[in-house]
Amino acid sequence: MTANTVGFVYYVGADQGLPERTATDFLEPGTGEYWVATAGAMSRFNPDGRRGLFETHRLPQRGDEFTLIQIAEGRDGRIWCQTLHDLLCFDRRHN
Repeated sequence: MTANTVGFVYYVGADQGLPERTATDFLEPGTGEYWVATAGAMSRFNPDGRRGLFETHRLPQRGDEFTLIQIAEGRDGRIWCQTLHDLLCFDRRHN
């Protein structure tokens, strides 16, 4: 891996398994994994590679109403997802 002129060391995108080309938010909850929000899905990036590069959880299909804007972790470990019109909760303990 080499760094480019703006300091990025590694780029992950649709060619590496991210469900869409544009990320809308990023979450690092401190569990050794990373979450990437895209317009219609949320993907868990597992850096140790045990389960592949990305594990994707798609949002219900209702047009752009469920475009993910922001994701955040709650105190109980659930991930809260803000969309254009709703607030969704993803409980990773049950997925």
